Amino acid sequence: MADSAEVRILHPLRDDLSLHVREDTATGFLEALTPEGTSHIAIRRLNRLSLVQHRLARQLEMLRQQQRELLETENAHLREMVARLIALLEQALRGGSDEERGL
Repeated sequence: MADSAEVRILHPLRDDLSLHVREDTATGFLEALTPEGTSHIAIRRLNRLSLVQHRLARQLEMLRQQQRELLETENAHLREMVARLIALLEQALRGGSDEERGL
């Protein structure tokens, strides 16, 4: 790594931080992609425990939301299937369709 005096400090509004730093969503840690990213993480202490825990909690909430959405979709599909099966059973209990009885 270059001497820390030679590394430019990143500005969150002027620099594209995604070019220098990425989040490991499995661990919650930020990983440097460039020497500037390494300095940015170290100087600002962006991998301190409280921030890592916050990132992991945010990731967990996103996964829970995705799971809720998948379960809601599956639930709607199952409700449709049950409604169709009930209609078929009711039809069978009435003795078949009007077409089957010649009506």
